[in-house]
Amino acid sequence: MEILTQLGFLALLALIIWANKKDGEPKEKENSIHQNKERLCEYCGNPIPRNSSRWVYCSQDCADEAKKQRDRKYHKKQRKKKKEKEKKEENGMVECVFCGTMFRAKNPKARYCDNCRDEVARIYARGYNAGKRKILNGN
Repeated sequence: MEILTQLGFLALLALIIWANKKDGEPKEKENSIHQNKERLCEYCGNPIPRNSSRWVYCSQDCADEAKKQRDRKYHKKQRKKKKEKEKKEENGMVECVFCGTMFRAKNPKARYCDNCRDEVARIYARGYNAGKRKILNGN
């Protein structure tokens, strides 16, 4: 108890750690969970060479093929959205940019429903909230 009060708790803790330290032995990497784990290519499943820890694909061919696959999926989704939008526009229905509800447009260039039009005009009239304007303009 006397030693604890004289040295203090932190000094005692440092003394215990120093006493348990083994000299001459290299430190083990306890936090490195990827040290022995072999990483696999996300496209083909082959092992990735250990050239870089940031690699996701085993070769440029796999990276290119994966990109083509992602692009196909993205463009398929965009085509579907475009078809849905054209179908809605054929019926005269347009989606309000501000609130997202569907409304029958009297003008083909209409972007806001009757409920939101006044509020959007107020936002522009106040001349603030530039971030909101980007959303309103659809950019």
